[in-house]
Amino acid sequence: MNTISVSEGADGAGSVLARHPGGRPVKWTPEAIEAEGEALLAWLMEDESRFWVKSFATERGYSPQRFSEWVKVSPEFSEAYEIARGIQESRLLHMGLRGRGQSMAIFALKVNHGWRDVQEVQQTSVNVGVDITEMSPDEARNRVQRLLDDYDSVQPPELPAADGQEDTDEGWAVARPV
Repeated sequence: MNTISVSEGADGAGSVLARHPGGRPVKWTPEAIEAEGEALLAWLMEDESRFWVKSFATERGYSPQRFSEWVKVSPEFSEAYEIARGIQESRLLHMGLRGRGQSMAIFALKVNHGWRDVQEVQQTSVNVGVDITEMSPDEARNRVQRLLDDYDSVQPPELPAADGQEDTDEGWAVARPV
C-alpha cells in the first residue's frame, strides 16, 4: 500500500510525494513536480544573490538531472524552469556587467545559455577583367601577383557592427543567441 507524506520545503510549502513500501525511490507525482516549479521560482525571488538553478535541486536533496526529466512530463514545471533560466541568464549578465566574476559569467552564459563570441569577417571579390587562359603559367603567375600587390595597397573601409551586436575596442562583438 502506498503512503503519502507531506514534507515541508525551503519555501515553507508542503510537497506531496508518493512513497513506495520497502524503501524504494520516491515517485514524483504531477502535483509534486508542479509544486517544485513554483518553489524554484520562489527560491530565486527571495534572494537576489541566487542565480544558479542547479543549487536549488542540490539544496532540496535531489539531482539537478531531474529538471530535464520534469520538463518533458510537466508543462507547468517546464514553464517555471524556463522562467528560472531566464532569471539565471539575467543575473549572470548583470553580475558580469557590474565587474563581479566577469570571466565566470561569460563562461556560464556561453555554456548554459548559448552565448558566443562573434567576429564578423566580410569578404569581397573584385573582377579585374583579365583573361589569363592564353598566358603562359609564368606570365599568369606574374600578372596575378601584380594584381594582388595592387589590391593589398588599398585600405578596406571600416564596417559597422551587424544588427544585434555591439562594437568593442578589442575588435570583436558579443552576440546574443537568435
